[in-house]
Amino acid sequence: MLSMSISDNESDWDLQLPTLLMAYRTSVQETSGETPYYLMFGRNARLPDDILYSLPGENFASQGQYCQQLRKHLGESYKKVRDYVQRQQQHQKQEYDRHVKGLAYKVGDLVYFHCPAVPRGSSRKFHKPWQGPF
Repeated sequence: MLSMSISDNESDWDLQLPTLLMAYRTSVQETSGETPYYLMFGRNARLPDDILYSLPGENFASQGQYCQQLRKHLGESYKKVRDYVQRQQQHQKQEYDRHVKGLAYKVGDLVYFHCPAVPRGSSRKFHKPWQGPF
């Protein structure tokens, strides 16, 4: 989003940041199905249009009532998001599994072992992470 909104000389990115963050925080995220603002504060953000057109907000009789309602909203939201994320993860796994082609190794095939850890005292530049064939 930031790269699409800054000018050609890239000098105004810091001026665009607050607007872009508000847009991000009030947009429904694909993974959670909710806005980050809602998940943080337990209510939807009051945007300038809401105030301009006087859309009704929630009124509470007391601070205790507000806290109870907030806990209830956040608890329900977190449960909903956990379920939604779990379904999304399963869907993404199914899509990945559908397109991946596994390698079939047979007994006796030569293979390489990938070991990216650099031994102590060795140079990362000269480290060979693939060992083998085995």
